[in-house]
Amino acid sequence: MIFRVSLAFVLLLAASHAKALSASDQQARDVATTFLALVDAGRYEHAFHTYTARVRNSDKLEDFKRRMTGRRAPLGRPVSRAFYKVTSLHELPGAPDGSYQRLIFKTQFTRKAAAFEGVIVTHESGHWEVSGYGFK
Repeated sequence: MIFRVSLAFVLLLAASHAKALSASDQQARDVATTFLALVDAGRYEHAFHTYTARVRNSDKLEDFKRRMTGRRAPLGRPVSRAFYKVTSLHELPGAPDGSYQRLIFKTQFTRKAAAFEGVIVTHESGHWEVSGYGFK
């Protein structure tokens, strides 16, 4: 009985300290999950166009498609994906200073039991856009 009450208290306490997402943070997460859905569906051209103009101008669509088909597609379809954490950043190597969020997801694929996917979004053009993607 004491364990149940203590567990209930801990869960209630944890829930009361959970931080609600701001509208901007929710928009950033939505951009990241939309990007991931496009990649999952093999819609690489559409996914590429969610990148910032700065990234699209420094990368080629065909190179992006080649990376996705060569590295990401072999993992298979996602079986499950859960948001893991977000980190707000002002500086990124090789990118101008600005407003960035690195969103990490725990993902299980059909041919990769456990992976972490990272989507970096930036607010450099007045709205959230993708500026990077990777997994391990």
